[in-house]
Amino acid sequence: MKVFICTFASMLGLTIGSPAGIGGGGGLIGGGGHGQGYDETPDPFHFRYGVHDDKYYTDFSEVRSGDEAGNVKGEYTVALPDGRIQHVIYHADGGYGGTIMEVKYDGEARHPEVVHHGGHGHGVVSEEELEEDMELLDMICVSS
Repeated sequence: MKVFICTFASMLGLTIGSPAGIGGGGGLIGGGGHGQGYDETPDPFHFRYGVHDDKYYTDFSEVRSGDEAGNVKGEYTVALPDGRIQHVIYHADGGYGGTIMEVKYDGEARHPEVVHHGGHGHGVVSEEELEEDMELLDMICVSS
């Protein structure tokens, strides 16, 4: 009998109850919610950060802010591996109208001289290495 009463009470709670915080109530047993629906208005915010690390050649920063309408604006700067500095200024419409970005570069791209190493993937491969690779490839193809 106790099992029947517990099962009945659980099923009654599932059928008439609402999740807390939605619709202002929790079924027959009052309270639990905030009284109104969830407020989806974005909170205004502002943040700034940056990283500069000479050891790992890392240099970037960002500033971003948003308002209660969901509009977000900001800018960031990144030191690219080719030596240029990339500056991006953006604005995102809180009404889902999209994001507009303005991208600029300072400096000129520089690429290091190509250094050819003997061996796999770079430079000149000797005939011996080529023959070894072909034999290995033949063994793989035959065994599959």
